[in-house]
Amino acid sequence: MLHGALGAGAYVNDAAVQARETGQDVPVAALAPRYLPKEMRKEVADRTSGRVTVAEIPRCAGEQYPRVVSGENDFALFWRANPWDHAPGSVFLTEAGGKIARFDGSPYRIGDKRAGLIIAASPDMWDRAAALIAV
Repeated sequence: MLHGALGAGAYVNDAAVQARETGQDVPVAALAPRYLPKEMRKEVADRTSGRVTVAEIPRCAGEQYPRVVSGENDFALFWRANPWDHAPGSVFLTEAGGKIARFDGSPYRIGDKRAGLIIAASPDMWDRAAALIAV
């Protein structure tokens, strides 16, 4: 059972967890290109080619949050920012020390209808991902 609460930490069952990076020289990233606007797909593919190891994303965005916290993936890129996909995971991620923000670095807010999010295992990894993606 994964759970977190604002100001109370993130947990797997009853054990507190901290987000961690994969430790790989080349970041592991879930990119979900099928959801990006067509004009962005090639740009993101070109910018990340050879610079990331691409991880698969099943059709559930929420499944990426535990992968990033556990160190299986370093970051993930999402176009859709539906609250049902991201609100629960964002609490878990940030309470574990990771970062979620819009492409421009502005904070994720549930009522914000803009597209585009990057989640990362750490603020430093978020910065690396944002520079790499540069959308």
